[in-house]
Amino acid sequence: PKPLKRQAQIEQDEAFARQLKAEITANINWNGVVDQARKNMMVYLKNMGGFKMDFFKGMTSTEIRPIFEKHYNSIQAFLEKGEKEIEEEGSKRKSDSLEQRAAKKQRIDEGQRSSKHIYIL
Repeated sequence: PKPLKRQAQIEQDEAFARQLKAEITANINWNGVVDQARKNMMVYLKNMGGFKMDFFKGMTSTEIRPIFEKHYNSIQAFLEKGEKEIEEEGSKRKSDSLEQRAAKKQRIDEGQRSSKHIYIL
């Protein structure tokens, strides 16, 4: 066979890659994937949302998904809010501590000056 030009070789490789991807996705057992996702959502809701596993009996993954998204999003929003507040508190504490340190240094310096004056007398 004659060597292909660069563009023709790229097109042939892309077509081959698409064909392989189609074969791989055809062999996946999607029922198992859906069951695993359902199980993961149930375990998350049990641990984080306080649900009992009996609550989910007979429910499909499409019925569980809205409950999962509601609780997951509320927890994520709380965590993001908490991180912002923690950063704000941390910055406030730093500024307070800097002011406190400056005041403490000033008191120490004044104390040393007064003790020097006492010894002079």
